[in-house]
Amino acid sequence: MLKRWGIIAFSLIPLVLSAESIIGYIDSQRILEGYKGSGEIAQEINTALRNWEREATGLKQEIEQMMQEYESQAVMLSEKVRQGKMAAIEEKQQGYQQFVQRIWGAGGEAEIKQREIMQPFVDRINGIITQIGETEGYSMIFDIASMGVVYANDGLDLTQRVLDELNKEYVGEEEVFAGFEKIEFYVLKLKEKNKEAQDFGLGQNIKEKLRAALIAMENYKEVRSTKMANAFTLANVPLAQDKLTEEEVKTLGRLADADFMIMGEVEKVGEVITARISVIDVKKEAIIKTAEAKSSGDRPEDIITMVSNLTAELLPSIKVE
Repeated sequence: MLKRWGIIAFSLIPLVLSAESIIGYIDSQRILEGYKGSGEIAQEINTALRNWEREATGLKQEIEQMMQEYESQAVMLSEKVRQGKMAAIEEKQQGYQQFVQRIWGAGGEAEIKQREIMQPFVDRINGIITQIGETEGYSMIFDIASMGVVYANDGLDLTQRVLDELNKEYVGEEEVFAGFEKIEFYVLKLKEKNKEAQDFGLGQNIKEKLRAALIAMENYKEVRSTKMANAFTLANVPLAQDKLTEEEVKTLGRLADADFMIMGEVEKVGEVITARISVIDVKKEAIIKTAEAKSSGDRPEDIITMVSNLTAELLPSIKVE
């Protein structure tokens, strides 16, 4: 799924600042939100993930079928045959676990594929930044989205210039979408209802997957992070997103000019994950849809399936009338 893209700041001279030094910055989060091709990139990544998910589901179903056959026949089989069937099931289970680790484990194929799909885009951004830096004599250009900068002069912001260059290929499409405004949304971290959910980091995990699913849609865009940060400041509410009340979320939505705010909670009991998501229509100041889904397990592909089901149920309600 799409995450914040780490665009590495470059240095044209050693970091020795002088009176002549020229410093600039970009906001990679704004670039992610503003690039007209981001939906295509997200869709390509999601397609790859769904293919692996289907393969994992197929393997899991094979194991379940083997188990059912074994349980229905066990009393009629000799000890030797039972042991052989159990060995076959265990071998299949081991193969499944190896598949899951190979695809979704640290440094796995899903991570490699995401990096591979995103790399041309990241290279383009770095190329544009390098060109600006070299031709205009910048000493350094930073990414404030990943540096925790608390203040930056707007005059140093190069983000829009990078976006304009990136979006040149889509200029011809502007007329097609004339008068069309994307629906602005913001997904908050889910409240983790028990320790198991907290240990798995499910609140942030599901938030990111739901967020990525919406960003991939052509007519949706996320509220800019800077607007939401300002809304938190003006509302004077807790920064912990999963601690907010419904009324506080409505206030944040108004201050950030969002169309919809999405909040929820998640619980994990054993391998079963239950997520409950609510959509708040900011203008109506009301929850207009709540959906609940359970996972069939706690593996990455199980969570992806659950989020896909939630997204499908919620989407019809996330529209501007």
